[in-house]
Amino acid sequence: MMKKTQSDKTGGFEDFGEFLDAVKRVYIDSQSDGRIDDLRAKVMTIGTDSSGGVLVPEQFAEEIFAHAIEESVVMSKAFIQPMKTDKVNMPRLRDADRSSNMFGGVSFNWLTETADRSTNEASPAVAELELEANNGIATAYVSNNLIADAYDFAAFFRYAFGKTVGFYVDAAAFNGTGNGQPLGVIPSGAAIAVSRSSANKVDMVDLKNLAKRFSPSGWRRGDLFINQEVIPQFFELQSEAANSVSVVNLMTRKFFGIDVVPTEYIPALGTKGDVVLADFSQYVIGKRSLVISASGHVPDYFQANKTLWKIEVRIDGQPAVDAAYTPYKGSSTVSPFIVLDDPTG
Repeated sequence: MMKKTQSDKTGGFEDFGEFLDAVKRVYIDSQSDGRIDDLRAKVMTIGTDSSGGVLVPEQFAEEIFAHAIEESVVMSKAFIQPMKTDKVNMPRLRDADRSSNMFGGVSFNWLTETADRSTNEASPAVAELELEANNGIATAYVSNNLIADAYDFAAFFRYAFGKTVGFYVDAAAFNGTGNGQPLGVIPSGAAIAVSRSSANKVDMVDLKNLAKRFSPSGWRRGDLFINQEVIPQFFELQSEAANSVSVVNLMTRKFFGIDVVPTEYIPALGTKGDVVLADFSQYVIGKRSLVISASGHVPDYFQANKTLWKIEVRIDGQPAVDAAYTPYKGSSTVSPFIVLDDPTG
């Protein structure tokens, strides 16, 4: 396979600013540029032509995604799978019960030298994780004065659109329905829902019950995510064993040694998912492409000397596991994703 050159990765442009300037000249000034024509043609090969846009060259797309990941709570931890086609099927071992085998059917036994090895064969239960590129569109009206400075506009574009993509991909990783968008951990079959003790409350019993069901490996990489409205509840936590200070440290925002992360991505206090214990290293994001377009002839904004810029991100995401599992030792099922639910009854 031929190795990509630097020119292949940049579409023949020196930097992102030159690329954006070329897009502007083609779309707004009605000039021609063979490099843009080539990137327009490539849009047809990635499964989307709705915007009549231009494929963002690989290196510049990565610059935008870098800003998306920088402050992300999901993308910065998730497994990122590049997608060369609209659909990618990844093997997923169905890990339902570790008490007798591992990773969906891989057994292990210690044998004596004369033991019969043929009786210790297993067939792993391999499932598939299917990623399918969904279309998410971000738009913004930008002053033509800013666009005129290619360097400043490139910096703005990377920041504004990168942060926007990162925000909404993170939000979908928590709440997404999986229908035309990523599948979020809260509605997924991978999550364990733990009933809360009292309506509209979060107390030490709830946190204890969440912790009991968390995958043991998650304590090395996980976080406790809370809606910002839950914060006052942490100031009122009480424990019969008087250990609330050591279990929840308000000064360092730690719960049992892992970070407590207030976020606006998840539901408000008293709603299922207002507290989520999650290990997002067990979440897969499929990254397909970015497509960009511009228009200077939008009513009202044409007179205001502004241009409409649009970026289409093709991306998917879902938990790497599809269900909770029984641990090697212990009777209660565990999962990388534990969600505080409504009270029972």
